[in-house]
Amino acid sequence: MKKVLIITYYWPPAGGPGVQRVLKFAKYLPQFGWEPIILTVENGNYPAIDKKLLTEIPNNLKIYKTKTLEPFVLYNKFRGQNKKEAIDTFTITKSGKSFKEKISNLIRTYFFIPDARKGWKYYAVKEGIRIINNENIDLIFSSSPPHSLQLIAKKIAKKTNSPWVADFRDPWSTAFWLDAMQKKGLPLKLNIKKEKSVLNNLSYFTTVSQGFLNRYKKNKADLDHIASIIYNGYDDQDFLDNKSEDNKIFTIRYVGTLAQTQSPDSLFDALTNFNDDEIRLELWGKFESSIEESARNYGIKHLVDFFSYVNHEKAVSLMQSSDMLLLVIPNTNYEGILTGKLYEYIATRRPIIGLGPDDSEAKDIINSLPNGAYFSESKKIESYIREIIELKNANKTTITPKMPIEKFSRKYSTKLLSQIFNKLTNNEN
Repeated sequence: MKKVLIITYYWPPAGGPGVQRVLKFAKYLPQFGWEPIILTVENGNYPAIDKKLLTEIPNNLKIYKTKTLEPFVLYNKFRGQNKKEAIDTFTITKSGKSFKEKISNLIRTYFFIPDARKGWKYYAVKEGIRIINNENIDLIFSSSPPHSLQLIAKKIAKKTNSPWVADFRDPWSTAFWLDAMQKKGLPLKLNIKKEKSVLNNLSYFTTVSQGFLNRYKKNKADLDHIASIIYNGYDDQDFLDNKSEDNKIFTIRYVGTLAQTQSPDSLFDALTNFNDDEIRLELWGKFESSIEESARNYGIKHLVDFFSYVNHEKAVSLMQSSDMLLLVIPNTNYEGILTGKLYEYIATRRPIIGLGPDDSEAKDIINSLPNGAYFSESKKIESYIREIIELKNANKTTITPKMPIEKFSRKYSTKLLSQIFNKLTNNEN
């Protein structure tokens, strides 16, 4: 069995979709002839914690952890907060920042390029080279963000003359979460320069959508011949317990994060036509304050419940027991956004309602489903919801139709990734 060194900052007990992608690759790669070995950080600073994911780590998996310099510790100390407190998801983009937060963000913008995880580089490069020499590693796989991790992988690959697959779960220089200062002037130039240096030195490029591939091609036009789209997906092992809880009131759920650019206003508008005893909208996760304010402005706050972040196991349970699942694509800089949540929604076989721009990649996937509908405006949303409510009330099985969804599975995605590994190491099957 050949060996792949997987370099990742986010690893259990970290929570969130980035962890899921790498963890599931590590789980299924041995079935396709590859032994994964993990290089990650000790005590990283994560926006979310999910200790339940620790139980999903394969028993015999080798994991190497190193120290890292975390500027977030100093950031919290400067703000007068606990140095171990996780940085809020919306720290960069939120409005109404205090003077100290503005100064801190200025430092972050100009001194931590591409990101504030760059303090890991010294430790990770040294340990990565040692692992490759001691473990007889055949190939390097690095998954970002944080994109500073790709600079680590680049140096390790160069020092050891190893083939290297760089995986990008999100954009880099065109990321929608970058603040205004990071999208222009010197910070932008430096991000583009570093992004190009990675693209020009990798052996192979993978990403999660065609839109993200198109973004990266702006900095390397000839990327197609060494690039593949490896979609996110669902793990069927997570969905063995088929929840069928009967909600007393028809319940639509969203599970994840909602930024200001993802406000589900078109759904809020449609909900103004429903009564208290007809419908509930539950939002589970992390949300910018503007989302709750928008619900209040539409006069439907009594129909909407906000809940805090839950671990992945609980999130899956909530999805499976929903009457309908909500997906919201950002209304700006949305090219290529196909979240892992979409595939887990599909795995539940519950009705899905998608909201967002008309030319979103997610639109084609959702509309291809027998129980999915995508809307770019509020018209027809009400009638679609009432149609599903009628199906539920009539106990029609079409509310959870049978459909071939294996191509959206994590195992299938891992198979595609292993084929790339085989090709690069002259071990094609």
